[in-house]
Amino acid sequence: MSENGSFGEDGVILETKIGAERGLTPATTLLFAIACGLSVANVYVAQPLLDAMAGDFGVDAASIGIVVTVTQIGYALGLIFLVPLGDSIDRRRLILGQAALSAIALAIVASASDFAVLLTGMAAVGMLAVVVQSLVALTATLAHAAHRGRAVGTVTSVVVIGILLARFVSGVLADVGGWRLVYLSSGLHRSGDADLSDLQWQKRRWSGSQAYSDSKLHDAWLAFGVARRWPGVLSNALEPGWVATKMGGPSAPDDLTQGAVTQAWLAVSDDPAAVVTGRYFFHQKEKPASAAAQRTDLQDRLLDYCRDLTGIGL
Repeated sequence: MSENGSFGEDGVILETKIGAERGLTPATTLLFAIACGLSVANVYVAQPLLDAMAGDFGVDAASIGIVVTVTQIGYALGLIFLVPLGDSIDRRRLILGQAALSAIALAIVASASDFAVLLTGMAAVGMLAVVVQSLVALTATLAHAAHRGRAVGTVTSVVVIGILLARFVSGVLADVGGWRLVYLSSGLHRSGDADLSDLQWQKRRWSGSQAYSDSKLHDAWLAFGVARRWPGVLSNALEPGWVATKMGGPSAPDDLTQGAVTQAWLAVSDDPAAVVTGRYFFHQKEKPASAAAQRTDLQDRLLDYCRDLTGIGL
């Protein structure tokens, strides 16, 4: 056996002389443990995100579970084909190679716009997650005999923590990323004044009807502006229609119930048509907003005005 530790005549990696004498430092043990926890988390992190994936990729809710199945199949293949390589090649190089390929697989998953690409990436993520087994074996090899049990126990304990935390963390992130904003505009936004020089009516003669129309145009600007600045949040505007309220009058032709249904639908529905952002709706159907409402320069000017007024920017 060489000073650096390599292969014996039978092809099995032998314990390094340096590793046997020095053992693993606490910092290295912790590094191995964290690497194991993050690696195994990759196998489970997708599970709380299945509903969001189904909406993003237009996959039926009954079929989206194949993401988990493919990941587990990849993991099984890794156990069969990758883990045994640790007996025939340098385990350090094997671990580094798996970690690098795992990063590439995760990048493919994160950028996937096609469901087949997503499944391929998840299979690769599962297969490469078996780096955990290689790290545990390397820990046992390098640890001093007197501390081997503690080192292996530390690493495997963090593996369990990684499994448990993966679902919790991804669920929290899904909730944060799943925030929805619904702005109640009106068909009268089309009559709104796009001039932002006197938003608080300090120079103009007051007009209640014009102020109402202006405010509904502003609602649309806020919805579309937030959608651009916060791409992780679903922000949409809608008009409930001309309904029989005290302001609308008893002869208003539209259905009040439909207006409320659209708001609730945009707020909580998993319908792919509702899981969008930067759109304008009427009775659960997309409808073009006015040209003024779609002007990004005016959206930004209103958001900047709100920031100056409140001290809170988006």
